[in-house]
Amino acid sequence: MSHRSYDHDGAERLIPLLRVLDREIRERGEAVAAAERALRALRRNAELSPRERRIREGYLHAEISNHKRELRQVNRELARLGCLVDDGDPSTVHIPGEDGDHGRGFVWRAGEAEIHEV
Repeated sequence: MSHRSYDHDGAERLIPLLRVLDREIRERGEAVAAAERALRALRRNAELSPRERRIREGYLHAEISNHKRELRQVNRELARLGCLVDDGDPSTVHIPGEDGDHGRGFVWRAGEAEIHEV
């Protein structure tokens, strides 16, 4: 975890990057969920040969792994910035304040054009 700190203006300048990272998190999360649904449907499909099912399952597992790896990369980027994604609300990002403390920092919520002080 990086020990970064931001004043109000510095935190505001993060918004464009936070938007991109939030979109990446949402899109990758949706892709993982869709691939997992496809995998469950594939396992119920009695029309496929065992070989064809294994091939398709392998492809879906690789797709899921790729998306999860990219999600880890996004989380590393957020950590490098010193930011934390809220566990209870993944559309909320906590930004450390001038003393590096998230409790005295800022919050940005996906879709908003500004940050808010904690």
